[in-house]
Amino acid sequence: MSKQALPRILLTGIVIAAVAIAIPCINTSAYVSAQDEPTLNPEHHHTTMQERHDEAKTQQAERKEAARTKLAETKLQACQNREKAINTIMSRLGDRGAKQLQVINKISERTQTFYKEKGKTLANYDVLVADAASKKAAAEAAVAKVKETSVTFQCDGTDPKGTASSFKEQLRAQHAAIKAYRTSVKNLIVGVKSVQGA
Repeated sequence: MSKQALPRILLTGIVIAAVAIAIPCINTSAYVSAQDEPTLNPEHHHTTMQERHDEAKTQQAERKEAARTKLAETKLQACQNREKAINTIMSRLGDRGAKQLQVINKISERTQTFYKEKGKTLANYDVLVADAASKKAAAEAAVAKVKETSVTFQCDGTDPKGTASSFKEQLRAQHAAIKAYRTSVKNLIVGVKSVQGA
């Protein structure tokens, strides 16, 4: 054996010995790590996936609730910014109905005064006056209801939407009652004019 071949043989022997020692260590560590790996257990893997899914659902629900709360707060803030203007408008609409009622009342009173001064007789005069009086009472009640509703609106109250909806209904009722009263007074005027013309 030559002197040059000796180092090669030694080196080759050392490499083979190192590989022989390393292979069992690698296999053992792979085996141990495979035993310790929780994801290789199907039941554990399923539980982990279920937990992740539940956690994701919970987070999504929390985000939705936070967005809903933020939206509610934004709407409340917007309502409160306009609350004074809303109350002013509601009050003005109630006052407008009262003023319309006063105008129609004056016309009705003047028509009745005119009829009495002229002394002419209208067969259904009492019926027309009674109808005007009943329509007047209904219109006055409707106007009072609108005024009453207009001072109760608050954004942070128990039911602001219900209050606004109730006000709209009362306002429609006021318009209808005033219109009916106006028509009744017109009928009275037409009746009185027909007698005076004769």
